Amino acid sequence: MKKRWITWLLIIACCFGQNSSVLAETLNENPQQQNVQEVDGEKSDVVDATNEIENGETVDQQADSQEETQTYISDDSENRIAENISYNVAINGICLIDKGQYCEVGADYVSDDPNVEFAWKQYDVVAGQWSDVTSWNKGNWTSWKPVKSGDYWIYVEAKTTDGKTASSVYGYHFNGIRVSLNGICAIDRGTSYDIGVNYTSNDQGLKFQWKAYNIKKQEWKLIQEPVSGNWITWEPKEAGDYLIYVEAIDSNGNITSEAMGFRFSGLKLELNGICTLERNNQVDMGVAYKTNDSDIQFHWSLYDLETQKWSTISGWNKGNWSSWQPKKSGDYWLYVEAKTCDGQVKNQVMGYHVGKATIKNFQVSPESPGFTDKSVTLKGTYKDILGEVAVSRFLIYDGKKWTELGRNEESVKWQPSETGSYLLCYEIDNAEGQMIEQSFKGYNVEVPYVNISGIYVREDGNMQYSIAASCKTNDRETVYRWMYYDLSNNTWHEISGWNNSAAVVWRAPKEGAYWLHVEAKLHTGEITSYTMGYTVQSYPLDMRVMMARANLYSSSTGYLLLVNRSTHKVGIFQGWQGNWKCIQYWDCSDGAPGTPTVEGTFRVGSKGYYFDSGSARCYWYTQFYGNYLFHSVLYYKNGTLMDGRLGMALSHGCVRLNINNAKWIYDNIPAGSTVCVYH
Repeated sequence: MKKRWITWLLIIACCFGQNSSVLAETLNENPQQQNVQEVDGEKSDVVDATNEIENGETVDQQADSQEETQTYISDDSENRIAENISYNVAINGICLIDKGQYCEVGADYVSDDPNVEFAWKQYDVVAGQWSDVTSWNKGNWTSWKPVKSGDYWIYVEAKTTDGKTASSVYGYHFNGIRVSLNGICAIDRGTSYDIGVNYTSNDQGLKFQWKAYNIKKQEWKLIQEPVSGNWITWEPKEAGDYLIYVEAIDSNGNITSEAMGFRFSGLKLELNGICTLERNNQVDMGVAYKTNDSDIQFHWSLYDLETQKWSTISGWNKGNWSSWQPKKSGDYWLYVEAKTCDGQVKNQVMGYHVGKATIKNFQVSPESPGFTDKSVTLKGTYKDILGEVAVSRFLIYDGKKWTELGRNEESVKWQPSETGSYLLCYEIDNAEGQMIEQSFKGYNVEVPYVNISGIYVREDGNMQYSIAASCKTNDRETVYRWMYYDLSNNTWHEISGWNNSAAVVWRAPKEGAYWLHVEAKLHTGEITSYTMGYTVQSYPLDMRVMMARANLYSSSTGYLLLVNRSTHKVGIFQGWQGNWKCIQYWDCSDGAPGTPTVEGTFRVGSKGYYFDSGSARCYWYTQFYGNYLFHSVLYYKNGTLMDGRLGMALSHGCVRLNINNAKWIYDNIPAGSTVCVYH
């Protein structure tokens, strides 16, 4: 019997030792290796002429007569015939991440089979029993939830599609749920306290319940029902000594507790700043505060920095606001004291400057320019705490003389009679007739106009268009009306009635030739118009869908490329995000089901004239991700066509195009342009 237990201990020790070395490596690497993409029975398309391919051979580089780069690929077969495939698999170790109530376990493996399946088992060392964790599936990670703490073996088996297997085992001690409380702290918030407990636990479902014990009254009171947060707010109602008690309840219902003694002194008072409001010839002052005392009182004082003397603004009372009438300009301190009924006193002070009267605001509406048939409103306000202002007035200068428009009013109206440039003024004067301050605004009175220089059209797809008029006007009340003329039946139709927008959305009823017509009307009723011819062409549904999708993407260049694996189409767009215009739309052949083209968002990289792949030659390649390229259909090395099929999934990852289209991308699409592949 002793020998048997020694044997068990040696096995467990070997499991722990064997797997500890691969744990960190497994956590930081994808255990699956990406297969090299292959093209048409030959080795994968190669992006960079200096890249090394999988079999260790280096791509040759040579220049043709035009000094273009020629990339050669090794003659390894691009295609692997399915019936002759023989797969291998090896497991390098098991990774385990303790999540508290459960564990995440994964297998670090290497295989040339993309369809490896995994099955997981556990062995309870104490009970001496095996049980299944997960049955066969393609995921190399699974969740394992032991029913109790103890020692376990974690066993994984990997199986390829042709039946080859590999396995690994990992010894692990599962501790179960752990909870530790490490002290309570309390933060004074004036009228309340933030109370929290410091803890460590691996239980994501941990909850906390809080109680307070009044030592004088010998009474318990529930502060907080069980909640997930370890912080609460507590507002004690009376002074005294307390015991703050917290229970941590884990997911299994087990309780861990902690307690702290606490003394509450009673009434709280906190002052949070003084604010002032200038009104008429006085200053209103108020202090922000927090307290749990219903009988708080306030006292306001004033300190004159020039005379260095204190004076009382208001004696002790329950209002936190008071008023002060300054008698002269200068610098002052505004000082307030607040007192609780038990004698606690807090204070706050603020500097304040009293200056001479000044203009606060001068407004003219509508803004310049104005028109002879429209009145103009002038508004002015001033600040005068000391009562210096005797007269306020509005003035206008027409280039020859000043004219008073009104006095001692907050606003006046002016009706321009002639076009030209004017100077508008708001002025405040004292009782002696001396000017205290002036504010000026220039104002132009013009003849209203509107000029239309063109119509711009943006195709939104599905025969919908965003159209806008390029126009200039000085009339803010200009309105616009849009119409179109159908040349097929010689009829006019309204797109939008009169409104203040020079842009509109138009959906053409059918393909054909049209006139687009816009009218602009001034507030005087004068109308200016512009007409432009436009031909409407519809787009197929798949193209409209791609056009709508394109506007979701941005690009560092003025070009965007989209590849739809479902429709086997390539779309090329020019513009910017939200305003892409489709300029090319081609058939392509993307990756076959067993070797699909990679999906995602990428950037255009390196380019080349041609590369050889076995007996095939591909021209005008443009890289967008790793070994994934845009390139021509397949040719023999003598230049004759080998396989020109398009509009289907048959490549080994690359996107094949008509040779002219592949060259167009090579010639026109700059490096860094966004490429999006989707289905």
